[in-house]
Amino acid sequence: MKEHKIQGFNTEVAIGPHRYHVQTELVSGRVVTLIFENGAVIGGRKTELITGEVDKDENAVLERVKGSMMEQHRAMVESLKRDMTPDEKMEEEGKKVEEDKDLIKKFLEEWAGE
Repeated sequence: MKEHKIQGFNTEVAIGPHRYHVQTELVSGRVVTLIFENGAVIGGRKTELITGEVDKDENAVLERVKGSMMEQHRAMVESLKRDMTPDEKMEEEGKKVEEDKDLIKKFLEEWAGE
């Protein structure tokens, strides 16, 4: 599949005195959602996209990628709105939150346009 620029998602979430920024982007074949509070990353989720797509309809592939991004973004926003931290939500779903500093660094560099 050719490299395409897929627009990400950004949402501001206010819970009591806390203000969060949820940002989802496509980075190196992964859907990456980061949650910021006061400019610091406090949580996130990364999902590996299935490689080797066999669908020759490029638009269909792009729509599936955008759908995956939207679904993950919405899940993280809903998690915050239920006043749960992203880590608590991950544990509840039986998923482990891993720190991937290289991926976060790459995400932030791409986001900043460096």
